[in-house]
Amino acid sequence: MISPNLDALKRIKLNRSSKDIAGDKGETKVYIKLNEYSRKHFYITRMIDNFIYRIPHGSREIDLIYIFKKGVFVIEIKNWKGVIKGASKDEKWTRVLGNKTYPYKNPVIQNKNHVNDVKRMLGSNVPVHPLIIFTSENANSLKIPLVINLLDLESYLDKFNSSLTLSDKNIDDICKKLLEIKKRDAVSRETHIKNAKNTREYEAKKKYEADLPDLVKRVRAERNIK
Repeated sequence: MISPNLDALKRIKLNRSSKDIAGDKGETKVYIKLNEYSRKHFYITRMIDNFIYRIPHGSREIDLIYIFKKGVFVIEIKNWKGVIKGASKDEKWTRVLGNKTYPYKNPVIQNKNHVNDVKRMLGSNVPVHPLIIFTSENANSLKIPLVINLLDLESYLDKFNSSLTLSDKNIDDICKKLLEIKKRDAVSRETHIKNAKNTREYEAKKKYEADLPDLVKRVRAERNIK
């Protein structure tokens, strides 16, 4: 078992936006909770934070990857305050705080992309699971099994049934492979932020094209309109 990477504690002290600081604090809470859970059960575990990797049209970032005997948990951490509204298949969720409403990308869809990427990296024989944690303890209204409050994290992992069990060697090998990918891609946070804009534009274009009627698509193709 290893201690969590507490780089988030250091980042909080830097000159960062309030949104970034809120995210760092949320991530740190989860690191600490998982470390306590691992020590309590004497589990061999590995954690990788801020896992940034390349994709064909940019890069993606996973908040935290937690590896222990029940599998590889790809974790998205949200420190959103207020009332959260949304369903697993909605494109957007909303956060209601006071008399204001804020739209956000659906983290379930975001996390699904991350899980699929990690599965491709590790192969089909490795159990990879999605998990979204709300550190402001306001996930209950969503009623989505893989979206939980931080307070429920320990009981969630205790009750989780995995089809495969990882050995200590499996855990080490998986961690080593993911760290090698992270090092190989070597995407800095600054580059990832720039990539995020390109990724949003790419995904928006794909969605727009998917929604076009077939006839319009054919006309555009014939006229070589991009």
